[in-house]
Amino acid sequence: QAAPALPAEVPSGSILIFAAHPDDDIILAAGIANQATGNVTIAYMTNGDRCDDAACTVSIGTTRQGEAVAGQLILGQVEDDLIFLGYPNGYLNMNPNPTPPVSETYASRGLGSTDWHDYRTGSNGDHAPYNQANMQADVTDLIETFRPDDIYTQSPFDRHSDHRFTYEYLVQAIANVQVGDPTYQPYIHSAIVHTISKPYTSWPDWSGPTASNTPFLIAENCTTGWPECDSGGEYVWDQRETYVVPISMQNTNLSENIKSQAVEAHVTQLAISGFIGRFVRKDEIFWIERVGSAEGRDDSGYSVDEGGVIDITGSGVLRNDVRGVQATPGATTPTVTPLGPMTAVLIDDVTNGTLALNTDG
Repeated sequence: QAAPALPAEVPSGSILIFAAHPDDDIILAAGIANQATGNVTIAYMTNGDRCDDAACTVSIGTTRQGEAVAGQLILGQVEDDLIFLGYPNGYLNMNPNPTPPVSETYASRGLGSTDWHDYRTGSNGDHAPYNQANMQADVTDLIETFRPDDIYTQSPFDRHSDHRFTYEYLVQAIANVQVGDPTYQPYIHSAIVHTISKPYTSWPDWSGPTASNTPFLIAENCTTGWPECDSGGEYVWDQRETYVVPISMQNTNLSENIKSQAVEAHVTQLAISGFIGRFVRKDEIFWIERVGSAEGRDDSGYSVDEGGVIDITGSGVLRNDVRGVQATPGATTPTVTPLGPMTAVLIDDVTNGTLALNTDG
């Protein structure tokens, strides 16, 4: 019989939550941060600071840094666990139109009360000019410094370009660290915030803290590069990891729900009444992969009684395996390429009965 999918457990090793913007960490991985038993670091690629002039940009960015600190304090993290890389909201592809009004990294909260580039170079006011080489160098140094075992981040299939590029800088950073240490093989757990479903922000819905996430309708306007449309490697719903958040995050009294309260800290993003409030749910979902090669896992949870027949649909034995992604080692800007959809290969046939294993699992 087909065993039901079991909720994933929060890893016991060191964890990095790598968010494109302040608030992505809360909506994607508040349960992870709150339940983790190992060291947890939260890093933000941008300050979420897009505005028309420099003063407004820095004001918004500084406010959102404060919101990030307040939100994570509710989940049990201290300010020194937070790192702000300080790059520009909306410009991670470095094809600025118009040019961002601030030209270098900045931060006044988090580790060292400054941005990561300044912190790692001695906190002497050495901020990084906005360009992809500096972005990549800072992310690579972040991974080299902390060597997290598990990383929770944005999806390469997200509608928001900052989310996609945050993922790409991360994958490239891991490939770069592997040049000096090929044994370093962290797991990447990526999650989607903005699907391509119509209308925009139609997923997730407003079901509330006792409801599980439901499949998103990617196929409505399927284009190359999106889940279930991309021959280079799609996200399949039944291959997701599902983490059930603690009971304190399933409380329907939102004033006592700690994930809801962490979301409420992000006042500039309309808090619980805005789009981000929809992520206060019973579970948090991710797709797992690693850089360099896929990984097959032995126990897919299937058994059959003697004389019985089992017919497996969906991803079958692939559902708990780990996808692979690759990048050119040592590159100074992202060179990320998916390894393609996973396929099942029969190594040893059964000794009793008959087995037909399709390549889709």
